[in-house]
Amino acid sequence: MVRVSVSQKNGIIQLAILLLLLFVFFYTRNTKAPMSSDLTLNVEAQCWLKNEKAIVLERQLANQQANKTFTYHVNSLNDYRAYTIEMEIEEIDRYLSHKKSGKSIYTEKEFLSVTQIPRKRFDSIKKRLRFSEVTYKPVKRSPNKPRKIDLNKITVNDLLRLGFRKEIAFRVINYRKHLGAYKNISQLNNVYEISSKELKKLKESTYLK
Repeated sequence: MVRVSVSQKNGIIQLAILLLLLFVFFYTRNTKAPMSSDLTLNVEAQCWLKNEKAIVLERQLANQQANKTFTYHVNSLNDYRAYTIEMEIEEIDRYLSHKKSGKSIYTEKEFLSVTQIPRKRFDSIKKRLRFSEVTYKPVKRSPNKPRKIDLNKITVNDLLRLGFRKEIAFRVINYRKHLGAYKNISQLNNVYEISSKELKKLKESTYLK
């Protein structure tokens, strides 16, 4: 049996420690350095991919906007909208002049007449226009006629509002009280000092049931 001295034991231990340190040194050099390098490359690659995605999305949006078509109501056109549907400058001027006059366009025929756009080109752009196809004519309203009042319910104030003289207004009411009620419109002729003009106006403004 070989006997090992203390100094030899210490040398063996030191050699083992040295080998262990060398192993750890080379191991960390071969593992940490590539890992750090790989991590840097991954971050750069991710940034590049994000930039490429952003560029692709921007191009897609730009293409969508370029290919997007809008439909306008025929009476809502302005310079820009008319230009986008490929109307000529003279046609746009005619349209805007017609619109400025307060008139509206409801049918394709009216649009062609106002703008004088060639039929062939109109056929290519009419899909971008909406027409009502209904012509709205302004309604002529007759002046409001004064509402007639029952002669047996009319008051002094009503007669004064109609423009009758104060004394005539009271006489019409007093004579009605004397009769109990007017039974015939001709009974107004008996009202003292009522003029023919007032009599006519009273007959026009009242009625009897």
